[in-house]
Amino acid sequence: MLEDYSSEKLQVTGDIVKHVHYTEVELEEPSEKGLKDIRVRWLISKKDGAENFAMRLFEIQPGGYSPLHQHNWEHEVFILEGNGVTQDKDNKNRSNKEMYYLFHLWNGINLLILEKRF
Repeated sequence: MLEDYSSEKLQVTGDIVKHVHYTEVELEEPSEKGLKDIRVRWLISKKDGAENFAMRLFEIQPGGYSPLHQHNWEHEVFILEGNGVTQDKDNKNRSNKEMYYLFHLWNGINLLILEKRF
């Protein structure tokens, strides 16, 4: 299988900067106000040289939430386990289940509440 990706066929333009298991990244208490029962692992950030995005893994306990907030950038959410509710700028609630993902556009207002874990 790897022979299909020989250097003759594949042009490599950069190095792998980070290659670790997610549990090797410190689980932190976020500093933002209004969060309840949320912890985060900064998997990829500016510290790693990522200038345009960040990859974070949030652990939200049942009943935990982020406050209604707004970003000046797009962002993505992939729910690995559990389910919850998000709310958009029109106060429309949307149920979200594990293995679903969300894509928020610029200036989207959102709220995330975890209802339960399986």
